Amino acid sequence: YVVEEHHEALPYWVDHKAGGLLVHIDAHPDLALPTRFSSIGRMGPDRPGSSALEASRPKANVWMQANDEFITSSVIMGAHSVLVWVWPAWDAEGPRHLHRNHTGTLPLLRRDHLGVAEPDRSCSCVTGTLEWDPLDGPPPELEELGPMRCQDAEDADIPQETCVFKASALTLTIGEETLLSWDPKRLSFWRMWLEGFKHATLDMDEDYFSKADFANRLDAALGSKSLGRLNALLADFC
Repeated sequence: YVVEEHHEALPYWVDHKAGGLLVHIDAHPDLALPTRFSSIGRMGPDRPGSSALEASRPKANVWMQANDEFITSSVIMGAHSVLVWVWPAWDAEGPRHLHRNHTGTLPLLRRDHLGVAEPDRSCSCVTGTLEWDPLDGPPPELEELGPMRCQDAEDADIPQETCVFKASALTLTIGEETLLSWDPKRLSFWRMWLEGFKHATLDMDEDYFSKADFANRLDAALGSKSLGRLNALLADFC
């Protein structure tokens, strides 16, 4: 599916089988929490946010998350249980990364527990992180990994006991440059792990193509003539 606003993909995600893998390729993690827990949709054929209901009702009456809240919502709704965030090579030193000071050559792994705190506030409790090498087999479940930091949707720290967990996701973060530096054996084990999921979603934001190597990437995808025609058409809107 191609959608104008990134979060508009959510109804289509939850129309499919639950509990799968999400590979999120984007310069932004998009892991914010919805302010009100009750605003999060539910699974089921008549749930708010389904693509069928979106087609049959005015959009004002259909639940939809804000632009950077849709991934955590998909976890709470049961659509995804494992998140892989890959940021593009051009943004390797960017300020948005959860672990921008990490200089290792392996993905960082953590578990995000998501839930609700009174009164109707979304909350999350996040474990510490560790490096995971695909050569060592599947990643550990990480139900507990040292003290957890708990926050509400306004990024205020809260006591862990005030956050009632409703869902959790295993979260991996890794840069594109790191993946490209791996030897074939490690890449093969990484790919086998990804392909082991029965249900998986590939989610790519357009900003992946938007910075360094812009011309090279789009030329390869479209060809220089098609790219020139597209630029000419878009110029009418600028």
